Formats: sequence, C-alpha cells, structure tokens
Amino acid sequence: GETGVTSGVFDVPARAGWVSTGIQVKRGDFITVSAGGTVSTEAGGSGPDGVVEFSATTSLAPQAVGGALIMRIGSDGEVIQVGSRWTGNSPVDGEVQLAVNAHLPGSPVSDGGYTAAVTTGPGLETEMTAVFPAGRTRFSL
Repeated sequence: GETGVTSGVFDVPARAGWVSTGIQVKRGDFITVSAGGTVSTEAGGSGPDGVVEFSATTSLAPQAVGGALIMRIGSDGEVIQVGSRWTGNSPVDGEVQLAVNAHLPGSPVSDGGYTAAVTTGPGLETEMTAVFPAGRTRFSL
C-alpha cells in the first residue's frame, strides 16, 4: 500500500551552497538524514559532524559548526545542524535543502562533499519509519 514515505540520496559538494533535494514535506512530517564523506573547509578536514571547535561568521550558518552538514526547509527556513545522522519533525511546509556549512558558496577554500540519504514521511502517528543509511561517499579529496 501507499506509505507516504519519500527517500533519495544526494551529493552535497562543499562549494555548492544550498542543494535542492526536490523532496517536499509538510509541517510535522518526519525527516531522517544520514550522511558520510569528507570535506576540507576553512575549518580544516572533517566529516558531516564538522569541526566542533570551529565556526565562521562568513559560513552559510554562523551558528552551526564549521564543515557540518546542515539542512533547512524552504529557501528561508531555519537552519538545522544535521551532522552524520539526524531525525526529527519538519517545523514548516517546504522543500528539504542541504548544504555543507562552509565558507561562502564557491569559495576555493572548500573541497570535497558529503553523500546524504534523506527519508521523509507522515508525522509520528505513522507506525512505520524507513531509514536508508548513506553508503560509500562518491567524493574523495
């Protein structure tokens, strides 16, 4: 039967800024993101959890850890630090967008990227939760 679950795997290059997934969610829908890979940013080398001791005022999300995988719902949504794994409910209706919290988009300082698996579906009333962990990353430094 129809579960309402949507999933996809996305490349999130460090230099790309916000990456559109095309996945639309409604307020209250669950979202699960898992990611792998490595990036090199102004914070140094890191995985999706970023470099805990570092953030930059020029980063996409200055309040989040440098080099971390971040997400927002809609083009003006609040930034959520996702890291290597995050599960929660969407605060608003909109499209799931992902980025590396790196220097401004296109910065030559940033290199590499993450591969992120995103799964969404109806809110917590649903009995089924599908999780599709990201496999090997398609990026290498």
